[in-house]
Amino acid sequence: MPHTNDTPRFPPLTHEQMSEEQKTLLQNYASWGRLSTPAAAAGKVQGGLNIMIRSPELAARLSKVMEYFRKGTALPPRLNEFAILIVSRVWSSQYQWQSHHALAIKAGISEATVNDLAHGRRPSQMQADEALVYDFLMELQRTHGVSDELFDKAKTTFGERQLVDLVGVCGYYTLAAQMHRIADVKAIDPSKPTLPTLPEKD
Repeated sequence: MPHTNDTPRFPPLTHEQMSEEQKTLLQNYASWGRLSTPAAAAGKVQGGLNIMIRSPELAARLSKVMEYFRKGTALPPRLNEFAILIVSRVWSSQYQWQSHHALAIKAGISEATVNDLAHGRRPSQMQADEALVYDFLMELQRTHGVSDELFDKAKTTFGERQLVDLVGVCGYYTLAAQMHRIADVKAIDPSKPTLPTLPEKD
């Protein structure tokens, strides 16, 4: 069920409300250069961190995982960012979509492909490897599995390491999107591209 009132499910914590563990986590994020947004500079914690800070040990452990899936996978950045956008669309995570929209285009995903994806269409102008990533992840998320034919094609095209990393990207950003959805995290900036609401399926 959607969140139907204006009261945040996870109100931003003030410094005074934080435990010492939470304060240490924020200090670590700042030292890693992850709190460089205008809101962070003003002392406000946004997005997934505002949720994850409720479980600071989990957030600290996931930070290394996040860093790997953002910048360290065996996938080309273009496919890595495309995979994140696919998960963002499946879960309608506005915050995650806005966080990675420009990164995907910069990495080489065409604006036409991003636009089709945003509107719930199978993009018509994908490169061959992009189409394989799209088909693989959509089948995985819709059916909770993939066919032998699709698996064999993905394994042959990407190799075992890239294929495992692709599933890892899907899993990590699904977790992040779920956090955004249960907390009803809004878009970062209404002036930037947002995901249109898709018709509900029976």
